[in-house]
Amino acid sequence: MIGSLHFQINDESVPCFVLDMAGNLIRRAAVGSPLTLIPYAVELVTPAAEVIAPRPWSITPETVMSRVTKVAPLLPEVGRAYPRNSVEQILMPFAPQVETDESDESIIQAIDMLPGLDEESAKAVRETLGIHGIHPIPVSGNYNENLHQARAGEICVGEVVKVADGWFSNMKVYRKALVRSA
Repeated sequence: MIGSLHFQINDESVPCFVLDMAGNLIRRAAVGSPLTLIPYAVELVTPAAEVIAPRPWSITPETVMSRVTKVAPLLPEVGRAYPRNSVEQILMPFAPQVETDESDESIIQAIDMLPGLDEESAKAVRETLGIHGIHPIPVSGNYNENLHQARAGEICVGEVVKVADGWFSNMKVYRKALVRSA
């Protein structure tokens, strides 16, 4: 079910649906935090693979815009939330909020340990980071200065490929992904 299409923040109509950098359809709501990487993001609605090849019950950007088209004549603020008649793509990744007692220092320490670990130990550390809401930054598309760092002595132009993982939570980037031009 689609539910709300927009919400109001300081007299501004904000769309409830956006795409993240990976193409996942994300729901936003006024109860979400404005400080997350995708402001007000509260849940993953449809993963990118399902957005591309939807099931009959999938909520897709097309489904959202079909609903916006029907509702906007009755509620103009809905139309204002989607000014380009499309679901906006935000060039940040989405991660659900996870409550954790781990400090930023211990998270950084775990990330710093990864390159020196054997595969089995590294897998265990990655899984532990995931439990605490820390995920590898997806690298696709063009260079994004908020998420990527160019390899030493290089300038990245256009599409990039990952050299080393970056790490993020729903609130912050812990380490940018090291990238080079494709």
